[in-house]
Amino acid sequence: MFQNNHDEKDVEIIEPYELKTILEDNSSNIMETSKREHKLLLPMIIFLLIVGIGGYFLLSSFGVFGTSKILCTRQDTDSIPIYDQYQFSFENNLLSSFTYENNTQLPTSSKGTDRYRFESYKAMLAFQSNKMKAQSGVTVTSEMTDMSYHLIVKVRLKQVNNEMVSMLENEEEMLELDMSKQDVLRVMTENKYQCDIK
Repeated sequence: MFQNNHDEKDVEIIEPYELKTILEDNSSNIMETSKREHKLLLPMIIFLLIVGIGGYFLLSSFGVFGTSKILCTRQDTDSIPIYDQYQFSFENNLLSSFTYENNTQLPTSSKGTDRYRFESYKAMLAFQSNKMKAQSGVTVTSEMTDMSYHLIVKVRLKQVNNEMVSMLENEEEMLELDMSKQDVLRVMTENKYQCDIK
């Protein structure tokens, strides 16, 4: 009545005890594969954590996250040793404040022209710093002797009246609130400063 279309070769009859063995073999293969995947999972998580944390600190150093600083220095030793330093603070890659420091020392064996240059430079810095001192958000401290001049100017640009201040030794160049780090580096490089990102 029913016709069997399959040859006996095509059909394989599995006994119940054989089925149990096949299922056990398959489950042990699945367990081994699962164990291998779990063994790879922990190193992968550790690698991703290291890359993520390292990337965060790298980007933070460039000011992408949070605050960062740039220190720019310049030294002139032609006749009178002059040491200039700017320390810039950035929030989210935008300028928020800076500190300017100047040390000028007149050598003991100074000639008339060196004395004139020293007094002129000292007078120019004193004039500009006093002009800046009148603004809110600016703190100026200075120590003056007959042979040396030390000036520190701290500027919090968020509190400055017009949110921009000229560089002390170059009145044409302006430092502005929310100036990008790249623009600050460009201005400082043009003014022959060596800068380090902190």
